[in-house]
Amino acid sequence: MDCAGVTDFRERPLDAVEAHVCRLERLLRESRFESLTYLSTLGVYRRAGAPAREDDPLPLLPGSDLYSMSKAMGESLVLSCHPRGRVVRLASVYGPDLRSQLFVASVLREVVATGELTLRTAPESSRDYVSVYDVVECPM
Repeated sequence: MDCAGVTDFRERPLDAVEAHVCRLERLLRESRFESLTYLSTLGVYRRAGAPAREDDPLPLLPGSDLYSMSKAMGESLVLSCHPRGRVVRLASVYGPDLRSQLFVASVLREVVATGELTLRTAPESSRDYVSVYDVVECPM
């Protein structure tokens, strides 16, 4: 399973491509395994119409969609280079890094710092979140 990623990709675009494409390319060249699952992102659908489907073309714009393009390239490598390669597109994954700029970490930091929580979303909005530990088996 490959789940390398870079969340601050705007500040570190080369690291994002390294994590999503180059590291994966080396893994495919140098390793032997029965199957490979590549953890990607629903972000590849960002410009697609709603609801997006797995077999829809991915509308990506060079220069503004680096993260999604690098994830799509990783997906293509796995599906093209390994007979038992598969891709799982995830969204709303959270982990133990409270310094993260992602939503769950920012909410927890606000509650710890102020004792209060202000959600800046519409009351009718909803989203399911999944722990990174539920996505992959990670030693604690």
